Amino acid sequence: MTGFDDPALERLWQAAHAGRERRGATGDAHITVPALTPEEAFALDGLPWPGRVRTVLAGATFKTTLSRLQTAVTAAGGDDLDTILTASVGTAPRDLPAESRAQREGRLAFGTWLADHPVVRAHTGLGEWAAHVRRVGSPGPTDRRLVARALDVIIGLPRSPPVARSTLAAELLAGDAHALDADRPLGRICTTLLSWRAGHADGKLDPIQARELWLGYGVEIDPLSCTVLTLGLAPARETPLARALHALLGQAVVLTYGQIRAEPPSCPAGASIFTCENPVVVRAAEQTLRASCPPLICTGGWPNAAVLTLLDDLCAAGATIHHHGDEDEAGLQILAHLTERVGASPWRLEARSGQHGDTRSRPVPEELVLGALIEALRREAGPTGAGR
Repeated sequence: MTGFDDPALERLWQAAHAGRERRGATGDAHITVPALTPEEAFALDGLPWPGRVRTVLAGATFKTTLSRLQTAVTAAGGDDLDTILTASVGTAPRDLPAESRAQREGRLAFGTWLADHPVVRAHTGLGEWAAHVRRVGSPGPTDRRLVARALDVIIGLPRSPPVARSTLAAELLAGDAHALDADRPLGRICTTLLSWRAGHADGKLDPIQARELWLGYGVEIDPLSCTVLTLGLAPARETPLARALHALLGQAVVLTYGQIRAEPPSCPAGASIFTCENPVVVRAAEQTLRASCPPLICTGGWPNAAVLTLLDDLCAAGATIHHHGDEDEAGLQILAHLTERVGASPWRLEARSGQHGDTRSRPVPEELVLGALIEALRREAGPTGAGR
């Protein structure tokens, strides 16, 4: 490619590469190189342009087409234009129009396959989901294998007697017990399919609703690995869990989703329940306040099913929820979520200002205000805790 690797032609090849991608392998495209440098003008003027009638000048805007550029390259003894563009830019030009056509055809084929799938045709809700997919174009054709696997999973539901979701996954999916977990693609699409099958077209489920959805089809999501960290809970109800919490008063206690569902902790109406985002707050309160700490629940970041179930139960019993978290975008979203769900109000906001400067300019994690938080909990200590 003697001469075509001149750095002064770099912008020409870049513009031609973009034009080739835009118009495809068989289309022509206009090419524009504005504000030519003297070196660029000299290099362009040296190419044998077909039908040229004027000199290429520095400072001008150079315009041509892919077809004219190919003719000039050929006349100069060069290779195929695409070969030159690949060598100059570093990547072969894509055929974007052809790719777009292939995607459209793939989506149409996927939609037809989905609508005709026997599992989809057997359930009205799944038929509605298939129609929705055809309208919005997602999932795409590359997800056909994933969707097919998901349909193979739910075709055997509901299960009786109920089975653990990890067991179901291990049985059906080559021993991968985590294939249906909520953070795995197959688990997410199975949840979506079950939601539509059950008539929940919006598909927006919180962690508790997702568990209940699966359980409605005879699949239990592990009730023991989903937990919540607590301190100072002393329910008034006389149950084994309540007796255990009283015996461990002053110590941090991890409760499972299963325990909370089996024996919802109670509290007096009007009790104040404090929530925090990070376990370090619970640990500091445990070390400092021990049994005098008012009820404190750690969300552990975004609240899981165990956290939400516990807070739902306490709120339903008449408790007032007060939340503190990191002052960052995620922390504010957690506060907004808890405010909407259980009427949580922020506590100890003044701990976020003053001693650490202007908090509007940077987030303040709970670790930097532990002293203020513990002091606030100390002042709240007394007969206002749950079950006290």
